[in-house]
Amino acid sequence: MGLHRQFWVPSGFEKRDGVYVRYPAGELHAVASLESHRHRSELVGENLGIVPEAVKRALDRHRWREIYVLQFRLTGNPEKPLDPAPPSSVASFNTHDTPTFAGFRLCQDLDDRVEAGLLEREKARELARARAAAVAALDARVGLSGDGTEISREFLIRWLQLLLESDADLVAINLEDLWLEEEPQNVPGRVDRPNWRRKLRHSPTSLPPDVDAILAGISRPA
Repeated sequence: MGLHRQFWVPSGFEKRDGVYVRYPAGELHAVASLESHRHRSELVGENLGIVPEAVKRALDRHRWREIYVLQFRLTGNPEKPLDPAPPSSVASFNTHDTPTFAGFRLCQDLDDRVEAGLLEREKARELARARAAAVAALDARVGLSGDGTEISREFLIRWLQLLLESDADLVAINLEDLWLEEEPQNVPGRVDRPNWRRKLRHSPTSLPPDVDAILAGISRPA
């Protein structure tokens, strides 16, 4: 959406004093498309949250890939626990602004919001129960049982295989999810957290053997 408009707050002013500044979206899309063709690269547009129809139309017109995040597509319906990933999308469990695979199942993001005073404890319990039910429904869909709060590589692999078998053209996975990291990379709005500063527990060149096994075992239907 940053190609279409951005919210500017003048230095020294409050957020309420900010305004939207519209950008020449058509020209920016054209330049990006030219560079994509020149460098033989693909473009992906973030279309998460409340996205204006004009942005969606621009993505379709210029054939940008969209983003599909599994955490946002759980339905809670045992008969259809997950909205399908559309073709030409990039599918993943999460993003850099959301909980890790393990953190999501443990509802650690809800605990963080309670700690920060952004969520009442009772409401957090209600949301946690709903999430556990939605997660358990998807677990059952991939042949696993539980209450939706278990974390193991078996659950990770089954969910990953589900994405690989979807209509999404590309699947991305957070490296830290492979060793079931619970701490998030970033918690939006929490300046007291070490956002973007925590180092990986394992070097990409010296991953644990079981993580290497997961990567070696990932297969995508032809």
